[in-house]
Amino acid sequence: MFRACLITIALTFSSFAHAQTVSTEPPRWTVTLGATGSKVDGQDSQPAANFSVTRVIGKGFVGLSGSVTDSSNDLAPVGLAPTRIEVITLSGGRPVGRFLLNVHVSAGRGVFQQGLFAMTPTQNIAVSSKVDGYGLGASISTNITLAENLMIIPNLGIDYSATRFNRAPIDRVTWSDQIEIKSDGATLSVGSALQTRFGASHQHSLGIMASVLRLENTTDFIHRAGRVDIVGTKSPSADILVDYGATLSFALTHSMGLNISATRSAEAKGSQSTILGAGLYAAF
Repeated sequence: MFRACLITIALTFSSFAHAQTVSTEPPRWTVTLGATGSKVDGQDSQPAANFSVTRVIGKGFVGLSGSVTDSSNDLAPVGLAPTRIEVITLSGGRPVGRFLLNVHVSAGRGVFQQGLFAMTPTQNIAVSSKVDGYGLGASISTNITLAENLMIIPNLGIDYSATRFNRAPIDRVTWSDQIEIKSDGATLSVGSALQTRFGASHQHSLGIMASVLRLENTTDFIHRAGRVDIVGTKSPSADILVDYGATLSFALTHSMGLNISATRSAEAKGSQSTILGAGLYAAF
């Protein structure tokens, strides 16, 4: 999700820059408020609210973003899917030659429904669960002009995440010890976005993106919240995830606009999800 957010921010800046008809002074601040709805196959929908604040400093930028995802997940196994996930991210970027370098650090937490946890093949215990974690990473991208108002933006990224699941038995008489499960690993991603601008002043933009990710930490909820099911056990082998989707950005005025996005995620191991989002941005 975070990679898609970076592409959305890039398209927002591009659209706004072409919408400037009164002043040539570029905007220094961009504030975005939005909402998404995620649907993992076989589970209930997962609504989320998100925000981002970006400040241009010289040739680069710094940004703060956050999201809150809720889900009852009545169709998922009890105790496995979180009911609430909160993630906050600090990011920054700067051009290096013809390339744009982005870095970020994130932290998050989640809470689960009470459910059964298998201690042995024949013994289940009732537990209350929570998870916390952090992530950091970097990506590099460049703009390649294909034609007037048409460009392709290839990108390459690497992220690291560490997660910690804590399961506390409800009945301390049956089992008195808390259960802690830790996982960590890297995610490699490679992808591209095709962007075109349109409108009388080329103030609107349309972006189509696709990326392939290889995840070592399959419990990473920091970078993939709302995409796939989260369980408290790391898969013994890396997983492959494919993202593809589109982002449409409309400049409503010279300082405000609307972003609409749709993303589909598919895992090599079978899970698939769809994320639809919309948000308003203001640049000043």
